[in-house]
Amino acid sequence: TGWRHSAGMPVRSGRFSPNSPSYGSNRRPAICPGSMFQNGAWRVPTKVEYREEFLIIAPQGDPIHVESLAMVAHFHADPRYHVALGSILPIGRGWVDGSSCDHFLVSLPYPYGPKLEVFRNEAIWVEFLWLMPITVQEAEFARRHGYEALEARFDDAAVDYRDPGRPSVV
Repeated sequence: TGWRHSAGMPVRSGRFSPNSPSYGSNRRPAICPGSMFQNGAWRVPTKVEYREEFLIIAPQGDPIHVESLAMVAHFHADPRYHVALGSILPIGRGWVDGSSCDHFLVSLPYPYGPKLEVFRNEAIWVEFLWLMPITVQEAEFARRHGYEALEARFDDAAVDYRDPGRPSVV
């Protein structure tokens, strides 16, 4: 594994380590080449026994993902904006340039199954949460009907969540 810098932040390619900052998973074939993991949000104290970490699944690496993960980690660390499963986060821009998906739905990383959901050893228990890009219409739907109802729509529509130009499901 090696270090590279992206958007002014160190990014590490390779395996999860609780002591490193954000990194891309460019060497793990089970994860898309553009997947990014925030590595540091788990340090935020919580009222439960586990901590949260965030990831973005993307078709390719982009410094904008490092920026997005840093933004989410910042809000997660602020007690006024605790970020957790089911949270809907406005991004203020498309998740990638040209995308109409300008919110994140904090979800479980369903595309990769339960093996990616939890990291646990004798010292720490970390739950990985996926920042799924959604449109403003989908965000409003989830606020009205619940995030699980939106996820059901995604399943019914067989959404390609990595497609920056995907249409809204609502």
